[in-house]
Formats: sequence, C-alpha cells, structure tokens
Amino acid sequence: MKFTLNKRWRWWLTGLALSLALVAKGYLDDQNHTSNAIVTATAPVRHTDSHHDANEAPPQAIALKQLHRTDKMADTADLFRSKSWYVPPPPVPPAPPPAPTAPPLPFTFMGKVQNPDGSQTLFLSDQNRVYLVHGGETLAKNYHVDGIEHGKLVLTYLPLNKKQFLNLAEAH
Repeated sequence: MKFTLNKRWRWWLTGLALSLALVAKGYLDDQNHTSNAIVTATAPVRHTDSHHDANEAPPQAIALKQLHRTDKMADTADLFRSKSWYVPPPPVPPAPPPAPTAPPLPFTFMGKVQNPDGSQTLFLSDQNRVYLVHGGETLAKNYHVDGIEHGKLVLTYLPLNKKQFLNLAEAH
C-alpha cells in the first residue's frame, strides 16, 4: 500500500516544520545573548585609555547607580489590592447638657388656718419638721413663698430662680 499525500498536506507540513525551525533558532539565540550579557556584566572593566580619570566611574557603574529602588515602588507594587472610597461621616456633636431643674418639693401640705385679719397660715411638713407659712417667707434657706394662685402654693427655688407649685388639696 502506497501512502500518498496531496498538495495541501504537503504545504501544511512544510509550514509547520519551518515554524518549528524558526522557534528553535530564536530560543537558542536568546540563550546565547543572555549568557553573553551576564558574562559582560560580571567581567571586570579594563581601562586602557589614558584620557579617563581615576575618579570617573565606568558607564556600567553609572547605569547601575541609577537603578535604585524607591519607597514609592513598594506602594504601587500591589496593583490588585482593594481600595475603599468610603469616607466616614463626621462625628455627631455631643448633645448639650440638659437645663438644670429644681429638685422636687420636699414639702407636703398638712392644712391651713384662716386668720381673723383675712390672711391664711399654711401648715407644711418636711419629714420631721412642721412649718407655719405666710406669704413672703423663706423656707429651708432655698424656697421663697410667693403666694397662693388657683388653689396652689407658689414657691420659688432660689438657687435656680425656678417657680414650683404645691397643690393645696384639703387634707382628709
């Protein structure tokens, strides 16, 4: 049995053989150039010219001095690191302190007496003390008695100048 190839297969095989030959030649030439470059870079430089100064560096040394690394190269080396563009909002300013308030009234209403001149005397207790109160007096050095309005005793807390009201409901 005779094996015959048609023209198309001959052209394909010829092109393939030629491509492989060129790739092999380029590969071999590249290895020769690389090894020559390494040899010339490591070989000592001899100066036979009399016009070079002793302080002047050879051209290869100057080129190597210019190839130093900088710190900026370390920052740009990672091309695929994640970068966040999130900017946190400014901190919320602290809330202003609450306005000072007067403490709750320490007094409880015990009763009242109508005086013959038409004024009233109120009986207030503060735990173990009993106060006989008339209008315009100062109680416990912190409260001023302003008077009675709409069935309530009006007291002013003197340190803050805040008005407070004590209900004068009839005691049973």
